[in-house]
Amino acid sequence: MTLILEEAALPAPMWATTRALLFIGKPLLTADAKAMLSPPALFPGEADTRETFDQAVQSLTEYGVLTVNSESLTLTPAASTIRIDDYGAFCDLLRAAVFSDERNQGLGTTREGRGPREFVRALCWFLCREPLNEPISWNEVSAAQSQPGIPALPALPGLTPIRNSNRWNRFVYWALALGFAEIAASGSEGRRIIPDCTRAVGRTIRKGWPVGKQIEGHDVVATVLRELPVLPGGAYSRELGFAQPDRLSPALSLALLSAADRGWIELQQPSDAPRDVFAVDPDVAGGARRITYVVVRERLDG
Repeated sequence: MTLILEEAALPAPMWATTRALLFIGKPLLTADAKAMLSPPALFPGEADTRETFDQAVQSLTEYGVLTVNSESLTLTPAASTIRIDDYGAFCDLLRAAVFSDERNQGLGTTREGRGPREFVRALCWFLCREPLNEPISWNEVSAAQSQPGIPALPALPGLTPIRNSNRWNRFVYWALALGFAEIAASGSEGRRIIPDCTRAVGRTIRKGWPVGKQIEGHDVVATVLRELPVLPGGAYSRELGFAQPDRLSPALSLALLSAADRGWIELQQPSDAPRDVFAVDPDVAGGARRITYVVVRERLDG
């Protein structure tokens, strides 16, 4: 099932279903779960015509959060360890499932869109946008991905990353949930977002190293690009033929600088460092900031 089609679930009902099972702490009959999470009184005509619950169960099963056996729902071992109030950890689990190699075979060589492939291609394209430009809605996206003579997906000329406004709306929900976008603070025409992957990058760093750990900037960048291959310089972005930056991409640069501003990490630049990476930073001379070490400063709980 294509992730950003209407037949697939959105993150919110998927989390509601997972949270209910975490609260109960044991397998639950599918009929009982549906009666609890999707009671007829919630819907006009006492029927959920959008099949929200069924879609949530199908998507959770497809992405390794649930197993369905003998008409009952059971959380997988990885999902069962999530705290009932930790939506961020749930999104971490989904992010890893969406980016898994087996679900993205042929990303840059075929036009197959099943599973997460269409979303992943769109996310690679989206993260190549300049994050400090004006926030974008469907109008800007539609124009940007159809510029004459410029293929939106270099490895797959003629294929559009986001085909219509309905898929764009669903893309927005998923990009926000997985930590690759933020809602713009201003702008009233449509739902405007910016390509800000600070949450995804911050949680990836926190997953890889404990609080207080000092890591070489090169190692941090390599780990982030391996775990988040949709970023410019990551494996999926390269497979789709996007240009590779000669320094950190604007998207990753913004994420590291923003994470430092929030107190999640500290960026260090000792003068005698053996090697550095350079982040795009328009606020410093030359437009690039040296980063030698990254120090993890705070646990991310949300």
